[in-house]
Amino acid sequence: MFFSVIVPVYGVEKYLRECVDSILSQDFADFELILVDDGSPDACPKICDEYAAKDGRVKVIHKENGGLVSARKAGIEAAAGDYIINVDGDDSVRDEYFAEASRIIGEYDPDVITFAINYAYEDGKSVRDTEPVPVGLYRGESKRTITDKMLLTPDMKHMHYYVWGKVFRRGTVKALQVAVNTEISMGEDVCCLIPTYFHAESIYVSDVSVYNCRCRAESMSRKFNPNHFREIVLGADLLERSLAGASDDITEQIDRYAAFMCFVLFCSAAEAGYRDAANTLRKMWKDGFEKYVKKARFDGITVKSRTAMFLLKRGRINAAYGFLRFCKKIKR
Repeated sequence: MFFSVIVPVYGVEKYLRECVDSILSQDFADFELILVDDGSPDACPKICDEYAAKDGRVKVIHKENGGLVSARKAGIEAAAGDYIINVDGDDSVRDEYFAEASRIIGEYDPDVITFAINYAYEDGKSVRDTEPVPVGLYRGESKRTITDKMLLTPDMKHMHYYVWGKVFRRGTVKALQVAVNTEISMGEDVCCLIPTYFHAESIYVSDVSVYNCRCRAESMSRKFNPNHFREIVLGADLLERSLAGASDDITEQIDRYAAFMCFVLFCSAAEAGYRDAANTLRKMWKDGFEKYVKKARFDGITVKSRTAMFLLKRGRINAAYGFLRFCKKIKR
């Protein structure tokens, strides 16, 4: 089997057929499709079984709900393909995805391929997004072009954070995917992708747009959840272990990433009027974010972000929350 395509399925009844049809209609036929029903409460389990009954390439795993990470783990454990492709159940892929990936593998034999992404919004707007580095193969010394930007540069540049829109050699990514903590639902892709970039021998960057990401207002990543503070710390700790012995620059990237995500969550909470956000952050400040926020250095961020980060670096969490609420009122 050349490709194993893993689709975690939960609560996407409205979009699942479009997703699966886009995969099964690929021009390249040598693949298996693994649908991981993560205890979905809607009609998704039935839809998965329908596809498996009529197409021999489709395998279905039914499991108790355990979250996105556990679903991806179940999928990759069952995968037989030489290469892994991840697709979210509410997204779709373009016809040339697998054929283009096969062509690149045949010519360059990379451990990872990362493609351009097409973001599709509910208002009909579509935005094409390419990686922040030139097209081509990166190996040896040139791989630093990738690793220098894989998390976050001082001027806020970074590679795409998602495991979808990519192709991974199974032997390169499997252990790193399995190592991701199933408790993490915020930044879970980063916890697999960044160690994979670091340990891969070669990475190919393509500007071909092969993946359609559906941007939904109700998606999990767009909702504030106080547990996400803890998950970001768990993720940063995992990255520190996975990248042990890396350069000081990568350590600085981890600091920036954790501090930035802390700020994004905190800003989201303030704008939403979540009054307990300051208390939530304060409870885990000493044993969590403090070391990352105090060490993180940024260039070229907005006055609003710079001011809020200034307050957080000094542990003035209530003041930072009040400032962000004030900014929201002014914006209104």
